[in-house]
This record gives sequence, structure tokens and C-alpha cells, in this order.
Amino acid sequence: MEILSGRRSVDAEFGEGNSIVDWVKSKIKKKDGINDILDKNAGASCVSVREEMMLLFRVALLCTSPNPADRPSMRDVVSMLQEAKPKRKLSGGGGGRAGDNIVCGADSDGGCDIPLAQKATEK
Repeated sequence: MEILSGRRSVDAEFGEGNSIVDWVKSKIKKKDGINDILDKNAGASCVSVREEMMLLFRVALLCTSPNPADRPSMRDVVSMLQEAKPKRKLSGGGGGRAGDNIVCGADSDGGCDIPLAQKATEK
């Protein structure tokens, strides 16, 4: 949830005694609350990246279930993460070199390229 939201697990913004899990659960109860959760700096404004983030978000929700018996095993988590692996192509034919951009798809509004080098060094 920290990676997807760009926020720390405990923050004054969440309120006294609340964690990122409490904050996320309160946000998803509201219409369009997911827009406040996903970090736009991590590519949430791009349709295909947002879809991938949503898959990871669902895994995160399962992993933070209040009842430990409802949480997936690590084997299941790894399997879910492998299924959520991006299927996007890299532009420039560089195979992921610094400076290459992730192309997010034709249905985007054009402001969707994410510089890999920038994302790797931010924060």
C-alpha cells in the first residue's frame, strides 16, 4: 500500500492511531476514493499502469485482511504478483535501459510515457 499510494505506513494525515490500512479502507468506501489512494507520480494517470496498480492494490487488500486466516499465503501472493506482471512493451527497443520509456497504450491521452530512469531514482 505504501508503494501504490506513495505514503508512509503511519502518518499524521491518517489520524490518531490509524495506519495506512485504516486510511485506505476509509477511502475505498467513498465514491472515487481510489483516485486519492493511487500515487499519480507512480503512473496512476496512465490507463494501463493504473490497471496494473489496481491488481496490486487488490493483493494488498487481501494481505491486510483483519482476519489472518483470510490472508493469502506467500506462495499465493507470489502467484498473484506474477499474474499481474506488466505486459507493456518498452519503446526504443532497449529492453529496459535507463532513459527508455514505458509506452502505455494507444487509448491514453498521450501524457503517459513514464521515464524508467526517473522512476528508479525518485524519492
